[in-house]
Amino acid sequence: NQLLEEGFRGLNKPICILWSELGGLIVTATTLIVLLKRIGIVGAAVSSLLGYTSVCILLLILARSETGYSIAEILVPSSEEIFAQWAKVSHQLGWQK
Repeated sequence: NQLLEEGFRGLNKPICILWSELGGLIVTATTLIVLLKRIGIVGAAVSSLLGYTSVCILLLILARSETGYSIAEILVPSSEEIFAQWAKVSHQLGWQK
C-alpha cells in the first residue's frame, strides 16, 4: 500500500490516497462493529485485514484508471525491469564490472 501511495504522490494525485484510505476506514469500522462482539480479538484482526485489503484493492483500481495500465502491468515487473535491477544490484555488490 505504501508503494502504491508513493506512486500517487509522484503522479500528484493525493486525492486517490484519500479515497482509498477512507474506503478502508469504512470497511474497518463496519466489520469491527459486526465482528468484535461476535468473535472478540479475532474479529478485530479480521477487521484490520479486511480494511488493509480494501485499501490495496481501491489503490489498484484507481492506479489502473489514472495510468491506463492493467493491474497485472502494475503488479508484475517486466523482464527488462528485473534484469535492470539485477544489473544494478550486482554492480553495487561488485559482482559485475
